[in-house]
Amino acid sequence: MYFSQKIVIKLSSFISKRLDCLFFKNKEFCIISNNCWGNRLYSIVKREYNTPFVGLYLLPEHYIKFINNLESNISIELKDKHFNSNTTNYPIADINGCTIHFLHYKDQSEAIDKWNRRRLRLISHINSHGLHSIIFKFCVLDDNSALALKEFDALKFTRKIIITKSLSKYFIDENGGIINGLELFKGRLLYYKMYISIFRNLPRRAKSRAAVPAHQLDK
Repeated sequence: MYFSQKIVIKLSSFISKRLDCLFFKNKEFCIISNNCWGNRLYSIVKREYNTPFVGLYLLPEHYIKFINNLESNISIELKDKHFNSNTTNYPIADINGCTIHFLHYKDQSEAIDKWNRRRLRLISHINSHGLHSIIFKFCVLDDNSALALKEFDALKFTRKIIITKSLSKYFIDENGGIINGLELFKGRLLYYKMYISIFRNLPRRAKSRAAVPAHQLDK
């Protein structure tokens, strides 16, 4: 990243973190992203992951195919048989023709354990609050994602956010593409009005489910 880009994103992350603590600590939310965007919000408000879409990514067409049949796909228990045995760098699994890249997982066992634990929380969230309470985030990685963008825009979900490099010059990497999901989330102050709008009118978190120290969370 360029020096000025790093400074802007770091400052954005610092300010946004404080705003998020103020606005979202009592909100009941769930994030389903095609990459690592949004994962840190759970830590910021000291919350367990209620989504299995953490530390992984799906290519645009696979992400859209997965969420288009979300409830059926997350009902499937991830097992050894779903994984590509030829994978060497990180685990890669396939669920109903949707390829999931477990980029930040050390091995297949960790991917299975965390995906299944978190998908059950997602099922519970949907049963309690419905699909309308889920935040679906999609970002266009390059100029070849125009069709996927249109397909995502057409999906009939209530809370959707699309991030493109046109939002800010600070979201463009050295190769002219868009920066990774983690950095996009850090830079959310640059699109904070759009960001905060997808959290409006979410159900309030039950008082009995107060936040606990991050190190005690079963993520």
